[in-house]
Formats: sequence, C-alpha cells, structure tokens
Amino acid sequence: MFRRRATASFNIYAGSKMSDQDLKAELERLRAENAALKQRGPASIKVSEKGGVSVYGLGRFPVTLYKEQWKSSSPAGEIKL
Repeated sequence: MFRRRATASFNIYAGSKMSDQDLKAELERLRAENAALKQRGPASIKVSEKGGVSVYGLGRFPVTLYKEQWKSSSPAGEIKL
C-alpha cells in the first residue's frame, strides 16, 4: 500500500510549509481566539427590515434565518408566523 513520509514541517496550504516555531505561534493565536469567543456575553437577536432574524453571540458569525427557513426548520406547528 501507500505510505506517507514523515516530515518535520506541516503543510497548512498546498505548497507551503510552516516551521515548528510558526506552528506554535499559530496554535497560540487560535487558543487566544477561542478563549475570547468563550468569554462573550449572552446571545442577542436582531430583526432586519427584510424579515430575517439574526442571532449574534453563538459563534464567530451570526446565524440568520428568514421566514421560509423558520417554517421549514421548525417541527410541525411549533412556530407560527
């Protein structure tokens, strides 16, 4: 079968290699970003003029659903619009 060759660096993008020091720096940056995301306050909800409902604070990006999406995502009859 095929065997992979062990290398000292990690390919994060096709054709580029990172040194161990770069990998450690990237890992620390990601850990700091995760810690900042965990310290956020409660989620908030905003309704747009177009009728979309956006939920902020669940992750890095807001989650937005429109009326048609709410209808299709809710169990039968639980959400009435």
